[in-house]
Amino acid sequence: MKRQVTTMGLFLSCGLLAQGGNLRHLSSPPGRAKSFYFVQNRGQWHPDVWAHSHLPGGEVWITRWGLLLDWYQIASGSDATRSLVLEGPYHTSQEYRVGHRVRLSFIGANTTPHVEYREKVSYYHNYFIGNNPSRWVSYVPLYR
Repeated sequence: MKRQVTTMGLFLSCGLLAQGGNLRHLSSPPGRAKSFYFVQNRGQWHPDVWAHSHLPGGEVWITRWGLLLDWYQIASGSDATRSLVLEGPYHTSQEYRVGHRVRLSFIGANTTPHVEYREKVSYYHNYFIGNNPSRWVSYVPLYR
C-alpha cells in the first residue's frame, strides 16, 4: 500500500509541474486556502470510486482498481476533433472538452483494502443529481 501511495504522489506531483505549479483548486470553497482536497464517495458516484479531487487542469479519481487521471480544458469553436460537446445552462453549443485520460492499475493490488480518510476539513459538499431525491447525498466530507 505504501508503494501505491508513493506512486500516486509522484503522478500528482508530475501533474502540478506540468501545470507550472498553479494551485487553483475547484474543491476549495471561496475564501479558503487553495489546496488539494479529496471528496469521499458517499453514493454520489459509481461504487468503484473511493474519492475524487480536482487538479490544476484536471481531476483524479481514486478507485478500487487504481487511479484515473483526467487532464482537460474547455475549448470553444467548431474544431472537428472535439471529444465531448458540453450542453446545458452553463455552456454554449460551441464549447467542448479536450484532453487526456490516463488509467493506472496496480498489478496484484488488493481491490478491497481498508480505506482510511484523515484530516477531515470543516466544510462539505452536497450532491443533488437528477430528479430522484433517493440519489441525493448531503454533507459529503472532504479530506486533505
